[in-house]
Amino acid sequence: MAKPRKMTGSQYTEAIATLGLNQTTAAAFLHIALRTSHGYANGHRIPRAVQLLLQLMIEHKIKPEIAVAGR
Repeated sequence: MAKPRKMTGSQYTEAIATLGLNQTTAAAFLHIALRTSHGYANGHRIPRAVQLLLQLMIEHKIKPEIAVAGR
């Protein structure tokens, strides 16, 4: 099995936009600092868990407001 490629900053930005998020709302949704979200968008290493979460949400058409509805 081939190892999945790491998510790039532009892919992160595209993924959060696809989910209807911006940097601020993505940071709140992911429970990270806004500075960390900006770092991901600018090429800092994106944790595998964040990458998988965003990819699965897009693939299964899960909107962030559904995912946080139980809070």
